[in-house]
Amino acid sequence: MPPTAFRSLVRLCTSVVLVCFTLMAVGQKNFVDGYIIEKNRDSIRGQIDYRDWGTNPGHIIFRQTDGARSRILGTADLLAFGVNGDRYEAYTIRLFPYSSDPERLASEEDIGAPHDTTVFLQVVTRGRLTLWEFRETTGTNYYFITGREKPEQLRLISRIYSNNGTIRFDQQEAYKNQLSFLLQDCGTAARRVKATEYKRESLGKLIFSYNNCGKDMVKKRGDDHDRGKVLVFPVAGFEASTVKFSGSGVTASQHYPASSSPVIGAGALFILARN
Repeated sequence: MPPTAFRSLVRLCTSVVLVCFTLMAVGQKNFVDGYIIEKNRDSIRGQIDYRDWGTNPGHIIFRQTDGARSRILGTADLLAFGVNGDRYEAYTIRLFPYSSDPERLASEEDIGAPHDTTVFLQVVTRGRLTLWEFRETTGTNYYFITGREKPEQLRLISRIYSNNGTIRFDQQEAYKNQLSFLLQDCGTAARRVKATEYKRESLGKLIFSYNNCGKDMVKKRGDDHDRGKVLVFPVAGFEASTVKFSGSGVTASQHYPASSSPVIGAGALFILARN
């Protein structure tokens, strides 16, 4: 066989082997302990094929025990599911598209129109207000917060317009006005709205702060205890005394009356740090 033909055959075989390994890796399932909540609100524990999703999954593969028959479940089947410490909840939402890179758009049609869709939203933090995240396949992330009847989108509004023949764009941070209204009963959290970015970590910290508004002193007392401290307190009472001699003789026969007097002082309690 000519060397050129041999090298071509080797490359072909190598490509086939790599494709086979890739298909095997994709086909493998990574079942992790989790739970599902069905439409009738029954909660069932089992295992979910966890994929470390970069986008919110449209469905999951669930089985109740090792070796059991798997089921494919979507938003039409579940109210929620949890796996790997994350919780996803099914909602029909009103989605207002925006662009994370509006400078690359040519017209408003490129942004997309508002539409209703049913998806699994991932819970970021929960309390008086709940924050959810929706990661779309386009790489755009949306955030939702507790609304009157269903999660309400925190909005970034992308605008494309023409000015004297020049295409211009801007990004309106409407979510800051929404948050200022929702968080107005907690001054500490409301003051942080202006500096809050449209990102999971930044929004999560803000909503967590609001949900724990008014609990700062509890945390401070706990922190003081962790560092250790010294408590000083007054002491007051009476002291009684008497004198006695042991042995025999003139000294031992002497008698001295008992005496008492008030006593004041100070005490200290040392509390060591728990670490």
